Amino acid sequence: MQDINTFFLDKKMPYLECRYSNSSKNYKEHMHDTFSIGAIFKGQREFHVNNKNFQVKPKCLAIINSNQAHSCNTDKNNTQSEYYVLYLDNTWCFNLQKSLFSSLSTLQNFSKYLFEDEELFLEFVDLCALLFSQEFYLKKEEVLINFMYKLYKKYLKLDNKPYEYDSLEEVALYLKENLSYSISLDELAEKFNINKFVLIRSFNKKYGLSVHSYFINLKINHAKILLKEGKSIVDTALELGFNDQSHFHRHFLKRIAATPKDYQKENK
Repeated sequence: MQDINTFFLDKKMPYLECRYSNSSKNYKEHMHDTFSIGAIFKGQREFHVNNKNFQVKPKCLAIINSNQAHSCNTDKNNTQSEYYVLYLDNTWCFNLQKSLFSSLSTLQNFSKYLFEDEELFLEFVDLCALLFSQEFYLKKEEVLINFMYKLYKKYLKLDNKPYEYDSLEEVALYLKENLSYSISLDELAEKFNINKFVLIRSFNKKYGLSVHSYFINLKINHAKILLKEGKSIVDTALELGFNDQSHFHRHFLKRIAATPKDYQKENK
């Protein structure tokens, strides 16, 4: 069976992205700046997150909090699988949480990464199929909101404590605001008056990625936006500070498991 990667991307629903795949390709450990939910409805995959390993198979939902390093790859038998992944904007999720829990001041993360819940699994698969359909947007949004309400009410834990690394958040913001450049650890250490070895250890503890991997992921996430806007692959690579198109192509493929050309083609 030929590998298929299809993306639902629509300007009328800019706060989400949905992916269908039947691929057996593997992913390098990566992260998203969105909240993500995944479900496999044929086959199985090995899900690695927060130094833990899970087997994802039908009737399960995989949960990935924003900026959480993870990977989800084929099992030892290299079984081909079919799955959906839904990516949701953090602000959109927080506003939805706020409507349920009025005392919240920040987006709340899930404490578990895998839910064995057949009812919600089936609803999620139906939701993703609906997004790819020609149904009215109003219905798509209503079904999405109802699903997320159920997920939050059933599984969200409100005892999570926010990180207390204010300087690291400033580092992360600085990286996000300077995607066109190549930034060194020494530059970051000097700018934020942080010992660079402490920075390496603390940053990895907070974000689950090295500073370099985090920076590359930010570049790739922004590259997706530029490609959706119609910018050429060459110009996107140059704007985001990649050495050349092949350098950009390699990093994009590692983290998205699709080429920039395939990704852009789905948004035309």
